[in-house]
Amino acid sequence: GCTRGGQLIGIGAGQYWRLGSEIFLHAGLLHLAMNGYALWIFGNVVERELGRTRFLAIFVVGGLFASAASFVFGDPFIPGVGASGAIFAIFGAFAGYSWRRRQLAFYAGRIRNAITLIVINAVFSFAVPGIDWRAHLGGLVGGVALGLAVDGMGRRGSRVVTFAAAVAILAAAAAVGVAWHAAELRTLYGTTCG
Repeated sequence: GCTRGGQLIGIGAGQYWRLGSEIFLHAGLLHLAMNGYALWIFGNVVERELGRTRFLAIFVVGGLFASAASFVFGDPFIPGVGASGAIFAIFGAFAGYSWRRRQLAFYAGRIRNAITLIVINAVFSFAVPGIDWRAHLGGLVGGVALGLAVDGMGRRGSRVVTFAAAVAILAAAAAVGVAWHAAELRTLYGTTCG
């Protein structure tokens, strides 16, 4: 949320569509290029290994979860833009499903690389002003949860159900968090922002 003419607007005022639209907005060509490059690197691997449907679910639901984390734990009066939360969800899924296969040398190597990249990105997120680390962390956490759920438990049918349940739980958690925080903002600010 933010203010316009003293009115509470944005997500805090119930414009929940902003949670998804901010994923497709960027703060300039460099921002778009960096996100596009990261998506190309990890997105290709995740889509190839998990399939288009699961990739899309991870990107969309992980991105919404990242946006929700940014809204709930960040300053609701500072707008956020960019796909980095959704990209961190893809990266988290990459780490999560690799962790389930860590007994194999190839995936153990991926885990070491993932930890290195997480540390580098954490330093970068906190060192550079204006980067929304809450969205990055929310996307990463959501992505890891979905990546761990990809293999499910047991038979193939169980895997589909487990992944679908994880998607539903993540979406519900985001929705509950956003609705709660939006109601809290309306209680604090009423129809004005102070």
